[in-house]
Amino acid sequence: MQLLPALQSGGVEQSTLEISAALVREGHESWTVSAGGRLVPRLEHEGGRHLQHDIGRKSLLTLGHLPRHGRHDDKQRDQRTHRA
Repeated sequence: MQLLPALQSGGVEQSTLEISAALVREGHESWTVSAGGRLVPRLEHEGGRHLQHDIGRKSLLTLGHLPRHGRHDDKQRDQRTHRA
């Protein structure tokens, strides 16, 4: 799971797309959490998943949002388990 403020443009955003695409090519799920932006359609087109959530700015305070995302990941894991 990659966390960043938004998927608009820039070096961090480009790296996020590249990492996501590489993970998907290798058969992994790739989740990105951000407030959204113009690069979300590309991320999803390349097989990545996006969870829209305004996590704020690049700050250690952002870590306060992680437990909430952890519960989301657990819910996804439970759904995959029940489908099998």
